Amino acid sequence: MSRFTVPIRQSQKGQRDITFAILASAQGHRMKSYCPKAMIPVNRKEVLLDLTLERILSEYPRSDIVIVTGFKSEAIEKKIDRRIRIVENQLYDQTNSLEEARLAINNCTNSRIVLLSGDLMFNSQTIKNIARGDSCLIYDDNDQIQDDDVGMSIISSKVVNMSYGLDK
Repeated sequence: MSRFTVPIRQSQKGQRDITFAILASAQGHRMKSYCPKAMIPVNRKEVLLDLTLERILSEYPRSDIVIVTGFKSEAIEKKIDRRIRIVENQLYDQTNSLEEARLAINNCTNSRIVLLSGDLMFNSQTIKNIARGDSCLIYDDNDQIQDDDVGMSIISSKVVNMSYGLDK
């Protein structure tokens, strides 16, 4: 089940024609954090989610933004602007980021959707570039994949497979 704090509005042509969906339901177990990963402090004044929202809104000020929450959802709900929609993954502790993505996509009115992981930091240039073109995927190619990480098979600069447990 999902719940909304702001109703979905059909966008007018040329306005809000892109939705940024931030997947932010996870707890930072490995970081020994007792808050959602998106609420990890990055400096004395801001948390990771603040920076992500600031960078999205600086490049796409009229964009539609959906945040999928779960663990300690109320911490994120209290912090964000009321124009941003919240979709709560009430089964966050039993599901994964694919369920977050499904909830986000099902609650979008635009055909252009950018899915962002709430626990990653993106610079403004990346936000600007990923939303302007065709489908894309940002990945780390430093060859340090862990057994519990999602791996990719890339052939001719195209991702052909994504899965857990791929050989290094």
